[in-house]
Amino acid sequence: MRAPTAVEMAEALDMSAEDYFALERSATHGRSTSLDELMEGGAFLLADERMTADDLCEQEDMLAALRHCIERLSDREQLVLQLYFFEELNLQEIGLTLDVSAARVCQIKRDAMIKVDRMMREITE
Repeated sequence: MRAPTAVEMAEALDMSAEDYFALERSATHGRSTSLDELMEGGAFLLADERMTADDLCEQEDMLAALRHCIERLSDREQLVLQLYFFEELNLQEIGLTLDVSAARVCQIKRDAMIKVDRMMREITE
């Protein structure tokens, strides 16, 4: 019930004592290296999270498709989406602006979102 000696470990691994000590040193060295040291030395690379040209083109295409879908909505639906998403008004504030109830604004917004979702699915499929 004790830890094995280095000689016993070398024998169990069928290695010479010198090879075992070299293995032990390299394993110990690997565990003691800090991430800060690796990053400072340039040995540790981080993933590049910037968008690639393909990603940018795909995003542009999706935005163009979204604009096209929104343009196909009624003026009232477009206005509700504009006030809600860009002007960041809540349903009550939009209702006061349009002289309708907040519940009606919610219905208009929901219907517009369903239409946009359906149109986007048709475009992307």
